[in-house]
Amino acid sequence: MVPDGPDAETQMRRKPMPKKNGDLTIKEIKELVKPIRTLDSVIKLAKKYGKRKFEPCAWYNRVGDMLEVYFEKDNHFVRHINNTISLMLTRDKTPRVVGAYICGISKLVKESGGLRRR
Repeated sequence: MVPDGPDAETQMRRKPMPKKNGDLTIKEIKELVKPIRTLDSVIKLAKKYGKRKFEPCAWYNRVGDMLEVYFEKDNHFVRHINNTISLMLTRDKTPRVVGAYICGISKLVKESGGLRRR
């Protein structure tokens, strides 16, 4: 597949195309293998750090303007309570709350008078 668009020339320079007779130079082989080396390093990091014990956490999702709070790591579904709060519930017979989404954080902060440092 031939790259198309404004970066097509740059993409063509980055990934050398094999010669018609199928022979590759060492330089061409190294260029073709670079992404694989990068993927391997990502997989190694995921294996190394993916086995950590879960800890309850919260983080701000800027795209959704929401605070995501996780109490437990479990298979869950989301139940919307209102426009601001959604709960993450386990799929057990008696569902437990394992997290929550609090939407519209920037609006809530403005309405409360902003953030104050202690």
